[in-house]
Amino acid sequence: MLESISYFLIFGKPAIFWGGLTTYFCLLMTIYLGRAARRGKLESGFKWHFRFAYTTAIVATIHGGLGILAYTG
Repeated sequence: MLESISYFLIFGKPAIFWGGLTTYFCLLMTIYLGRAARRGKLESGFKWHFRFAYTTAIVATIHGGLGILAYTG
């Protein structure tokens, strides 16, 4: 059953593919916000940096869990 969730097609690509892209985008935004906050370009940069870090961790956990369960389930 979990294999069917992982490989559900969205715009011709499996859901796990889109989860990976979302994870990568969140990671890039986290890096950007941290660097911008350190350089003083954003007023509340570290606040958003930590929010994106938590979001990245959650999305990556879901993405990784679906990837692992697709082959063990």
